[in-house]
Amino acid sequence: MRELALEIARQRDDFNPSFAHRAIGAVASLGAALSIRRDAAKTLDRLKLLDDQLLNDIGLSRADLDHLPASVDPVERLERLAERWEGKRSRN
Repeated sequence: MRELALEIARQRDDFNPSFAHRAIGAVASLGAALSIRRDAAKTLDRLKLLDDQLLNDIGLSRADLDHLPASVDPVERLERLAERWEGKRSRN
């Protein structure tokens, strides 16, 4: 019975995507990844424009920004830094 169900499923078009469907999916994924990377780089550039006082107000230093590669989403990284800082603060 399982073999019959598998054979019926294999005959459906959506069971095994065609090469063209996989290629289009790969191109779409690549486009999305490049867009995310571009947006992350823009956000990092905007953060680098802030003066040291504003960076200090949000708990950052110029050195924090200098060590972030352009491929990293700075907002996500900063949220993780804030969570780590909150964790240290709550332990004390």
